[in-house]
Amino acid sequence: MEKNACIPQVAQYNQKVTTTVGRNDSTSDCIYMDYNATTPVDTEVIQTVTEAMQEAWGNPSSLYSPGRKAKELIDWSRENVAQMVGGRSEDIIFTSGGTEANNLVFHTAVKYYWDQQRQLAQSSGSMEIDWTAKPLPHIITSNVEHDSVQLVADNLIKEEKARENLLMDLHLEMKNSSASLSPNNTILQISYV
Repeated sequence: MEKNACIPQVAQYNQKVTTTVGRNDSTSDCIYMDYNATTPVDTEVIQTVTEAMQEAWGNPSSLYSPGRKAKELIDWSRENVAQMVGGRSEDIIFTSGGTEANNLVFHTAVKYYWDQQRQLAQSSGSMEIDWTAKPLPHIITSNVEHDSVQLVADNLIKEEKARENLLMDLHLEMKNSSASLSPNNTILQISYV
């Protein structure tokens, strides 16, 4: 744990957690202050995950009972998330974490942009496409992005699959961000912590 991730508990309404400090297994009550990195797991979540791991441990693509149960739980979860966000269950994708999710979003958005460009070219009767003449998809990010965002953007730019506009002073430049917008904007990624 980071040195300053926990501070002594001072308010009764904050969540009280017990942590192991160092290698001596001593514990202290504290208020956990590193929610940007991870959060303590709620007891109800622990119980639900434990049940799922005991009853639905199978491959959800399989036909045996634990696999069917896993598929039912995944489908049920997907429906619930879709309902919470006002979306469609077929549009909900579960990932292993933020880095995978950010990569999926960036690569999918850039692929979608190029697929749209290809469809436009084909609908205009052009069989051969000069991709070098097409504008690159535009990614707008800030200078405070997590590596899981910045590294994937940097890689897309290095591979010449996209271009980027970096907002250095987020507070000031957000007021003028409309100047950065163009018809080929693909992603506007702004972190807020």
